[in-house]
Parts: sequence; structure tokens; C-alpha cells
Amino acid sequence: MALLAALAATPLTFAQPAPGSDPAAGDNDSSTYFNVHVGRMLPYGIYGVRSIIPYWGVRLGHAFGEANLEWSLHMTNGEGVRYYDASLSFAFPSEVEGWKFIPFIGPHVHYFQGRTSSGPISGYSTSAGFHLGFSPLIEFGKNVALRADFKFNFNPGQSLHVGGGFQISF
Repeated sequence: MALLAALAATPLTFAQPAPGSDPAAGDNDSSTYFNVHVGRMLPYGIYGVRSIIPYWGVRLGHAFGEANLEWSLHMTNGEGVRYYDASLSFAFPSEVEGWKFIPFIGPHVHYFQGRTSSGPISGYSTSAGFHLGFSPLIEFGKNVALRADFKFNFNPGQSLHVGGGFQISF
């Protein structure tokens, strides 16, 4: 619950532009960007998905008013499990004391086939839900950043995606 409260009170509520900066001039945070990432999915309460499994994914983000809109796809095929997660996130690029990060929230759809001790579950299951997350950024120049992701999914069951990758802005 404390984590949810911390994410709900994002720094956007308290953040102010750096002295001497012009917020109307725009910056790299609201540009179009592409991200490729890898990591681990930690599932809980998802029928047929019990092990910590690796994933890889792609993300495309672009400006959407004061926020960014991110389109993401995660894919997993390990431990006898096939798992696909498509999501749409409202992301809020933020900066506090020079530290850049992106809190995000949005809906997602899962399409997966689990595995039990007797073998793969026949057929795929589809489930919709929502997620929230947090992504710190380390910039390497104007257009390249290393992005870590911590994404909490709710329904089916719960899962935590922990990963990272490079983000290219253009």
C-alpha cells in the first residue's frame, strides 16, 4: 500500500523546473523514443505460470499532452510457458535533483499458455488488467539512455517485471 501511495504522489505533484530553464522550450523527455529491453517476470497467482521466467520486449513512446503515451509488448517462452503482454501506458517523465525517471500506469492484455506438472495446459488464456510502474533513466548523451523497468501487473494474478534496456530518442 505504501508503494501505491508513493507512486500516486509522483514528483510531478511537487517538481519544479530547474532555475534558468524554460519549460516551454521543450526537452528530450517528450520526444518519440524506441526501447528494447530484457528482464525477468516474477509471477504470482497465474494458473500454470509458476517459475521466474525471462522476457524480452519492445516499447514505442511519443508525446501525448503533458505526458507520454507508451505502446509495449513483452514476450516470454521459457519453462514450458508462452506468455505475451501488450500494454498501453501513460508515462510522466520527471526529474528531481538531476535524477530522471518515468512513473507510468495503464491497461494491458495478456495472452498465455501455462504448464502444470502433467504438461502444457491446452489452449491459450486471455486476460485484461492494469499495471503501474517506475523506470529510472541514465542518459548517455542527448538521444541514448539506459532505462530500468519495474512494472507491476494486476490480473491475471499479479506479476512483477524487472528489466532494462537501451532507449533511443528521435
